[in-house]
Parts: sequence; C-alpha cells; structure tokens
Amino acid sequence: MALAISNVPVLTGEVADRFVKEAEYNAKNLAGSKYDADAQAKCMSIVERSRRFLEKMKGNDAE
Repeated sequence: MALAISNVPVLTGEVADRFVKEAEYNAKNLAGSKYDADAQAKCMSIVERSRRFLEKMKGNDAE
C-alpha cells in the first residue's frame, strides 16, 4: 500500500517578499547583537570547565 506524497507549501507573492525582508532584517540586526560576545565567552567558559571536569573524572576512573 503506497502513501500519498504530501505537497510542500511554498511561499509566493507578497507573503514571500515579506518573509525574505524580515529574515534579512533579523540576520542583519538581531544576529549580531552586542551581547553575543559576552554570551559566547560565558558559554566557552562553561564548556572549558566541563571539559576539565570530564578529564579529571577520566583520570579518577583509571586509578
């Protein structure tokens, strides 16, 4: 028994134009906010602490 292939919706006309404009605005104005550098630094700090913790735990498991 075969299943019907559903159609993929496609934006056209004014709706498509508005979507593209809003996407471009968001990429330009919201993606590079001044808080990104601070947030990225905090995130990398957390990742580094986690990495060190895991290395320490692996070292304790070997003993």
